[in-house]
Amino acid sequence: MYMSNFRIKKVNNREENIKGSNTLEKKHMDNVKKINENKNNINNLNELLNNINLELNILEEKRDNNEIIDLEHRANLLNKKDEYEAQIDNIKKNNNEINYYDLTGDLLNKYYNLREEDNTGKSSINIMNILNSNNKKDKTKNLTTKSKLFENYCQRVDGIRVNKDDGSDRIKYCEYCFIEKTLETESSSYVCTNCGLMEYVLLDEDLMIKEYSP
Repeated sequence: MYMSNFRIKKVNNREENIKGSNTLEKKHMDNVKKINENKNNINNLNELLNNINLELNILEEKRDNNEIIDLEHRANLLNKKDEYEAQIDNIKKNNNEINYYDLTGDLLNKYYNLREEDNTGKSSINIMNILNSNNKKDKTKNLTTKSKLFENYCQRVDGIRVNKDDGSDRIKYCEYCFIEKTLETESSSYVCTNCGLMEYVLLDEDLMIKEYSP
C-alpha cells in the first residue's frame, strides 16, 4: 500500500481491531455466522416446542376433568408455541438467508468485484506503477466506491448512518436532546450521553476520523 513519504507506522492490536471491525467483509461474515447459528438452533427449538406441547396436553387433560388450571400460564404457553413454530418455519424456509442476500446481494457483488480487481496483478507490483498518477487515481476511486458500499450496507442491514468526516464538522449534536455528542473511539461513534443515540464514523490507524479505506 502506498504511504506518503514512505513512512511505515506500527499499528497496535487495539487499533487494528477498531479498524478491522469497520469493514464490509467483517460485517458480512458476522451476519453469515449469525444466519448459520440460527439454522443450527432448529433442534433446540424443536425440543422447546415439544416441551410446550407436553405441558399444554397436561393442561387440556385437566380441563377435560374439570380441574382448575392457570389460564394465564396456558396463554403464555400458547404464545411461546406460536413463537417457536414461527421460528422453526422461518428456518425451514431459509427466510433469513434469502432476505439477507436479497437486501445486500448487489452491494456484496460490487464489493467483491472491486476486491478481485485490487488483487489482480499484486504478485508483480512495480514501484513505478504505484507512484504513477493514473494508478493513484484508480486506487482513490476504488476506495471511494468501497466507502460508499460500506455506508450503504450499514444503512440497509444495521439501520445506521456512516458519515465521512473531513475534520470540518467535528461537533455533533443529538437531534432529540439538542446536546453535544461524545466521540467514543472504542465503538467508532459519536454518542449522546443523555439518550444513547449513536452516529458511526470511520477511524484510521491513528484514531483520526477519515474516509473508510480497507
